[in-house]
Amino acid sequence: MDKIKIEIETLLHDNAPDFEISKLLKADIKDYFTTLDTTFKESSGKGFLLRHTRKIDTLLELVYKTAMRSMFGTYMPLTNTLPITLLALGSYGREQLCVHSDIDLMIVYKEIPGYNTQEMIEKILYILWDAGLKLGHRVHEVSTLHEVAQSDITIKSSMIESRYLIGSKQLWGQIENELTKIRRDKPEKFIKCKIDELEKLHQKNPLTMEPNIKEGVGGFRSANLVFWVGNVLYNIKKIKELDSSIVSPKEYKAFWSALEFLFQVRSALHLATGTKEDKLRLELIPEVSQYLGYKESKQGQMRFSKNVISSLKTIQLYTTIWLEELSNYYNKEKMLLPQSTGYLELLEQMSKSDPSLFPVHPKFLKALHDTPRPADVSKRVYPIILQIFKHPQSHLILSTLNKTLLLGYTIPHLKKCINLPQFDGYHQYAVDVHTIKCLEALENIHEPNVLRCYEALSEREKVFMKLIVLLHDAGKGRKKPHSEVGTVLLKGLGSKLKLTKEEIKIGKNLILYHLLMSTTAQREDL
Repeated sequence: MDKIKIEIETLLHDNAPDFEISKLLKADIKDYFTTLDTTFKESSGKGFLLRHTRKIDTLLELVYKTAMRSMFGTYMPLTNTLPITLLALGSYGREQLCVHSDIDLMIVYKEIPGYNTQEMIEKILYILWDAGLKLGHRVHEVSTLHEVAQSDITIKSSMIESRYLIGSKQLWGQIENELTKIRRDKPEKFIKCKIDELEKLHQKNPLTMEPNIKEGVGGFRSANLVFWVGNVLYNIKKIKELDSSIVSPKEYKAFWSALEFLFQVRSALHLATGTKEDKLRLELIPEVSQYLGYKESKQGQMRFSKNVISSLKTIQLYTTIWLEELSNYYNKEKMLLPQSTGYLELLEQMSKSDPSLFPVHPKFLKALHDTPRPADVSKRVYPIILQIFKHPQSHLILSTLNKTLLLGYTIPHLKKCINLPQFDGYHQYAVDVHTIKCLEALENIHEPNVLRCYEALSEREKVFMKLIVLLHDAGKGRKKPHSEVGTVLLKGLGSKLKLTKEEIKIGKNLILYHLLMSTTAQREDL
């Protein structure tokens, strides 16, 4: 950086146009980007984002000083006497700037007669644009900040993340006062709007095998929302500053581990594609997984994808719980609340609850996740599992167990297929989610003739059908064909649930030949 400072000073001395300075900066940026692959290998998580943020900080500081020098020559005013301040916003403000993300910059000034503030701001922006930076910028007079924040909730959430870069510290003091007013302005409305916004994003971007790690379920928006809510309520600078009664050290450790991994994934995505890519598409998995040191094999790619899905689930669980602790947003009257603290008791409560009370309240998620897990649960849990399958919408209960990361613990026969990806071009979801969605389809048949057949079944026969659906793909992730493994799993779980030998025999055949049924239904001329 010292070298480029000298070169810029030479250009200024020779009265070179600003465009020549931008060309110099553009070449420096290009050289810097060629080093990122090497830097990523040295530090790939938050550390990598922080180093990149610092590089951009240094660049913007240099541009500010260059613009000052260009305008005023050797008669440069003191920084505090020129009422202009540069602030970082968004992921840049949080010091989490990814390599191809937009650099969100806000320039704030104070309108004082006789100062060349507009000319100075224009010079800064033109130098940055000509240098080729992906700039997302805002320019505001300090007295208008509150009004601007009121006009758009996205602008408000961006502003409360403001970080001072360079410029008048005196003006920064005034800006901080305005930001305090913005934080305190109708926090309940802000929180409701942001949670509503997040839920719409999650509906648009569900947790599939091609997750959007920014706006999808368990993505960065989920984590950011906890910060925004904590910031407007308690003026926190980091999530871990929240009281331990809201965010326990154990919870934060698991959350941060998942978030750190997703930082790595996002950076690898940007580096692999050379663009601002936040969706982990299937064709990108081989290259992205290699960036993160996974083996160049199908097994390596599956391990990577499994870790991504697991991390997203972890973040989604904790952010849902924490947002409720912070905001009391969710309707307690229309969602299932815990009536006990025991694991088996909570399972039993779900098995007897009306389907309209699902999805369960975040307090139920917390109670289920936090409750001590019995060392020897097997003998006592199977009667409750049977009761769960008798529930008309048992998929809702299994989905709750999946959200709380307890599905594999509750039904060990599913353990190996939890978060397991399926790279076959046919399935959209990991095995566990696919299985639950199949169960949902069985319990919500719309075709009249098929529904009539299903309704004609006895309660025991319906339980039997649900069990077959549950285990039809549970054998995946092994060396043997999954349909063969599935028959073994059925025999084990079926005996625990007191299925007869005849039922197990029929069930094994259904699982063993379910691929044939699929082929016949989709490819044969019926």
